Amino acid sequence: MNTTPKNSFIASLRKILYYNNNKQTHLLIITKSRKRMAVKFHSHALDRMAERGASKEEVITTIEHGEKYPAKFGRIGFRRNFSNHMVHQGKTYSNKQIEAYAVKEGNDWLVITVIIKYF
Repeated sequence: MNTTPKNSFIASLRKILYYNNNKQTHLLIITKSRKRMAVKFHSHALDRMAERGASKEEVITTIEHGEKYPAKFGRIGFRRNFSNHMVHQGKTYSNKQIEAYAVKEGNDWLVITVIIKYF
């Protein structure tokens, strides 16, 4: 018996493959519906994620399930709040908001940068 909620992000995943390609890191997601979508991370985005405290899984969840809005230079912004008690730079916060800015490349998303706000 599967106890994972059917609507959760994790329940929809079948397989996750990581691979590297020059300055981009790719995450290929194969869902139950067999649709393929890759979320690619530019090296700048990876640097900002490490510096600001976001994981690849959080950014992917933001792109998959977050609020989508138009941004400058033809980019798309994605925003999502995460509620946990977390420590960042020695302070404890109850919420983390992730904003990911990406461009569409075919069926895939290339994440350009990530901004994180703690509150």
